[in-house]
Amino acid sequence: MKHAVHATEEAGLKLTKDKRLTDLCYADDVALIDDSVDGLQAMMDSVACLANKVGLSINVAKTKWMAVGNSSNGNGQLMMN
Repeated sequence: MKHAVHATEEAGLKLTKDKRLTDLCYADDVALIDDSVDGLQAMMDSVACLANKVGLSINVAKTKWMAVGNSSNGNGQLMMN
C-alpha cells in the first residue's frame, strides 16, 4: 500500500511541513485520502495497478468516495479501469 499511495511527493493531505496522510487501513478496508480529485484518481490508479499485479482487484460495487469542505472538487467522478 505504501508504494501505491506515495506515487508522488504531493500525494495525500498535508498535515505538517513534512508529513502527509494518504490512507487509513483496517482489516481489508482502505480509505485513500487526498486534497484533490485528480490526486485521488492517481492513487486509485496506482492501487488498482499494484493490486492487479498480485492477483487482487478492487470491488467497484463496494467502492465509495466523498468530498469534504467548501471545494467544488466533489462534483467530479472517479474512474476504475
